[in-house]
Amino acid sequence: MALGLIVIVACVGAGVTLAQTSPDQTSPDLASPSASPAKEISVGIKQAPPFAFKLQDGSWSGLSIDLWQKIAGRLNLRFHYVEV
Repeated sequence: MALGLIVIVACVGAGVTLAQTSPDQTSPDLASPSASPAKEISVGIKQAPPFAFKLQDGSWSGLSIDLWQKIAGRLNLRFHYVEV
């Protein structure tokens, strides 16, 4: 549960920070994400229902997972989960 909360707080904090940055202060990488290939990041994850839990097929689900996938999609981030 603590990891799920950490992920949510980190994602919300990152979103707020990006939302408050004016375009002239944005780094070139953030200003045009299509200009450079997306790097893949590792996302640490553990079982913490209802925030994060592993399904029978090995995929992950839960509130934190749904939120992270929406944020990563909007920011055009490639990622993979690393179970901790």
